Amino acid sequence: SEGTICFAEGQLEAAEKALMDAARLGRETRGGLDRFTAQVHILLGQVATQRGNVDKAIDHFSDAWEAYEDIDGRTAEPTLRVRLQMAEAQRTADDDRSQKAVEELQDVVRILVEILEGKEGVPQLPRLLAESSLRLALWLQADERDQEAFQALEIAENTCKKNCSEEDLMAIDIKRHMASLHIKLGRKKEALEYLKDVEYFERRLHGSQSVQVARTLKALGTVYAADGNQAEAESSFHQALRIFETDRHQNAGFIRDINAMLQSMTTA
Repeated sequence: SEGTICFAEGQLEAAEKALMDAARLGRETRGGLDRFTAQVHILLGQVATQRGNVDKAIDHFSDAWEAYEDIDGRTAEPTLRVRLQMAEAQRTADDDRSQKAVEELQDVVRILVEILEGKEGVPQLPRLLAESSLRLALWLQADERDQEAFQALEIAENTCKKNCSEEDLMAIDIKRHMASLHIKLGRKKEALEYLKDVEYFERRLHGSQSVQVARTLKALGTVYAADGNQAEAESSFHQALRIFETDRHQNAGFIRDINAMLQSMTTA
């Protein structure tokens, strides 16, 4: 449709006008909210989000949610996905709706866990649960609710273990966030175990000289240093430095940080 094309091309004002016309036509010809009109409201919500209009975005996602819940039921995948989009919009608000977004996401995760207990043959839902749990963990961690964040990450991790390959990018991302949270909670041993796993899989996926590996080596060096293991810290830092120095301009900040940490270790 015209609205979809305009949206894809970044013409947000034109997209909104065309989509509003489509939504109105859908109501007039179909007499209510159906799948087509619901999808139009999702696109309108995405347009409003990009234009920074949180209230409009939430209204449109709410209309789409109502339609999908009526058509497919409250626990169906389309219904849950539009709820996730509404939560994302709520999270950007400057008022108490930001906390409402967390509650919305917690409810989606709870529903998905209940659906998947003892249920197989729904390949989309485990990934949706892992993605939702990871997003929830990041929001909770940002709100300094670290223990709850850890529980959400465990759900994401366990779901990935059962349904994803070890080299799945999301599985690696979950391990990286697990390491970060362990560091924040002062659990250096656990953090090192996760970071070593991340480094191993990133070498397999991206190559031993990739920036991804260098960043993980830098993180390993930082944890080793905090744990008093200077030899391993220096080894990790020097390996990371060699990779970052292949593009000194792009990686100037990383290089500066590592040199400062190496200098502080020699003067300590």
